[in-house]
Amino acid sequence: EGSLSGFVCTFLDYHQRWGAYLDNLHVQPDRYGRGIGALLLSCAGRWVTNQRPESPMYLWVFEKNVKALRFYLRLEGKVAGRKMFDNPGGGQASALRIEWKQPTILS
Repeated sequence: EGSLSGFVCTFLDYHQRWGAYLDNLHVQPDRYGRGIGALLLSCAGRWVTNQRPESPMYLWVFEKNVKALRFYLRLEGKVAGRKMFDNPGGGQASALRIEWKQPTILS
């Protein structure tokens, strides 16, 4: 339709052990439920696998972001760690590290 529906940003070799880092995955709210997020995640996984066949892929998701957490778990992501992040306005928030040991599973 000539407008941006979403985007994904992934960095190869971001962490020595955890592999490629999926830094951003966003879909326009009025386009939720159309499979765009799953397609973007699949493209990221395919790109990582094409560039580094043995590399895992991971991301951080705030634990209170239940909708996003369910989305990643439904797409075979596994909870692999927890970390507290400082909020820009003060305080802290708990985030979970979600990983795909073999991002090809997303394709």
